[in-house]
Amino acid sequence: PSDDRATRIACAVFVMGNLIGGTLAHEIGHSLGLANPGMEGFHNNGDAPGRLMDAGGDRPFLERAELDGVAPARFCEDEYQYLRTILPSDEPADAAPRPACF
Repeated sequence: PSDDRATRIACAVFVMGNLIGGTLAHEIGHSLGLANPGMEGFHNNGDAPGRLMDAGGDRPFLERAELDGVAPARFCEDEYQYLRTILPSDEPADAAPRPACF
């Protein structure tokens, strides 16, 4: 919170970018066969923080907006490995920690 108009606008742009970007990444994930690669279902089973392919009701606003120190949501480990298989790259794998899928 701030009384400074420029800071409020910057915060609004940050939040909108996270909401739109996260939603877009989630929907593209569906187009690529996520979540639960190799299994049934359209979203991760259950709810866990930081998983991009959790169902909408399992992704609270603070997580989607990346507010209050909440880290950006990511594809879980199995989904990331699946993406590396269907979209091969010469780039080394991203070593950043990922949430468990189950």
